[in-house]
Amino acid sequence: MIRMTPTQDTADLSALAAGLCQDAGIGVELGPRWAWDAARRILVVAESDLRLRGADWCAAVLAHEVGHYFVTRHHLFAVPFPLPDALPVLMNSLEDPRANAWIVGRYPGTVRWLARLHEEPPPVPVPAFLAFCRECAREPFRDWQPSGREPALVADALAETRDARRRYAQTLPPTDLTLPPEADVMDRYRSEVWPAVAARDVPSFREMLARLRALEALRIARDEVLPGAARLLEHDVELLRRYLDSGPDRRPEAERSLSSGDRPAVQRMVSDAQSQPGSAGEPKPGSRELAERMLGACSKCSSESEKPGAGTRALIAPSSVPPATQCEMPGRGAPDPGAEVTAPRLRLPPPTSTYDRALSRVADQLHHLTTVLEDLLRPRRRLHETAGFRSGHRLDLRRVMAFEADPRLWDKLWRRKSIPDRHQTAFSLLVDLSGSMHGPKTDAAQAGTVLMAEALHRLQIPFAINGFQDRLIRFADFHDGLTERVRTAVGEMALEVAGQRQGGNNVPGFNDDGPCLREAAEQLLGAPADDRILIVVSDGMPAGRHSTEQDLRNVVRLLAREPRLRLIGVGIGPDTDHVRDFYPHSRASVGLDQFAGAIAELLRVVLE
Repeated sequence: MIRMTPTQDTADLSALAAGLCQDAGIGVELGPRWAWDAARRILVVAESDLRLRGADWCAAVLAHEVGHYFVTRHHLFAVPFPLPDALPVLMNSLEDPRANAWIVGRYPGTVRWLARLHEEPPPVPVPAFLAFCRECAREPFRDWQPSGREPALVADALAETRDARRRYAQTLPPTDLTLPPEADVMDRYRSEVWPAVAARDVPSFREMLARLRALEALRIARDEVLPGAARLLEHDVELLRRYLDSGPDRRPEAERSLSSGDRPAVQRMVSDAQSQPGSAGEPKPGSRELAERMLGACSKCSSESEKPGAGTRALIAPSSVPPATQCEMPGRGAPDPGAEVTAPRLRLPPPTSTYDRALSRVADQLHHLTTVLEDLLRPRRRLHETAGFRSGHRLDLRRVMAFEADPRLWDKLWRRKSIPDRHQTAFSLLVDLSGSMHGPKTDAAQAGTVLMAEALHRLQIPFAINGFQDRLIRFADFHDGLTERVRTAVGEMALEVAGQRQGGNNVPGFNDDGPCLREAAEQLLGAPADDRILIVVSDGMPAGRHSTEQDLRNVVRLLAREPRLRLIGVGIGPDTDHVRDFYPHSRASVGLDQFAGAIAELLRVVLE
């Protein structure tokens, strides 16, 4: 971080940022340039812009970027386009009005700030495609009116797509973050979004709705905006190709500029091509490919050099989900010339594995359980402040006064809140796979295991999964994580109950609860953690080959006195009341739809 002298502007910006960013949990710091630190969730404000343009202008950029945080999801979908390097410029140009519209709906007062971001482009010839992109971002500042200075080709494309672009900008998730989810969100997410993104996560309802709206907006762009932009791009490629072919030195110069990374030289040649068109002769070999590379480099340069908020660049994009680089946008593919033209239709493959079917049954509980676990595993103590930092959420007035006498204290003027760290916790799930669990109890136990595994995986909490019959059956160890192998193994739990799992234990006639519980506890006690939680999912009916009911009682009594471990019993599914007879902290006959709530209630009892 660079030196940050306290001024009225920094104080004003800190106050504005606190209101704008609180919903998203985003912090703000000063730095040498605008940037988004996804790991720390910090938006870095360029000190030069704060000094030269003032707090209101920087607050407008903050408002714009917070809007992107809540609505921009187009990077999760793969959208076909003739020149992939040029697509981000176009998509961000379309997305900027969406971000602004959402933040104005959320905070109406920001409309005054956002108006300051409207800057007319410099009078430098640019390719028609880039001119179109810039106007897509700027037209909303003029109430969707053209500037009157665009070339005829660009003006026609803007007029042709204006209605679609307005609808794109108005396809938004709710601005009220407290609204209950729409009734069909879960079904629509499953049928529309899940097949189209690479991410396998099951996000919150609010995030589901944000992705649904992004997909709806992308359909508009794909069908009504991108074709016109592609025509402009083709025009630019042909224009630049003619320029390159019309002079003997131009192609070698272009190759040298591209290979050396001399972007200004590439931009100059692209700009010259707008005013010096060559003859329309036969293209020379390789000239079209070279023109496409130059336009791709020019598009990248335009995107990276554009000031935040002024169009064609968004700093913030959610980083919790990887881009779907291998997924095609639904409804697209190679067209069949003989097929009847119909509206794009999404193809939903049914869940292909037992694990996925179990996950679909509990997906609506996943966000709730994840939130509860995160809350319970964070120590319950108040935030406290520490002074002496280069940046923070408020100034330390005593140090500011000392700074007046000693400028060397410039880097110790701010106070920060200290957030309690989460306990290092490890979980162990022990699932009864004996014959008495056959039927609905097995299905419920398997789905509950999937729910716990997905929630713990989200929070990066180590966990082990074991089943038991006459011995312990290991499905996942603490160092494994939620790999495809683990998912496949968990999906085979019901086969163990039926005695049909290939390479499995397959002895469902016995369940030695006591010895298996002892072994699972020893495994858990060997895991490095502050808190160790062992959850037993069973019907509470020991029928051991090597042990008795009394052995289970003895082990439970022993573990109840172990300060390094908490033991919980869950009878999931019907007729599991016997669990209460063995486990002091337990819930019995828990319906699958109640699993997250039951686990949360039991964890509160043993952790608080």
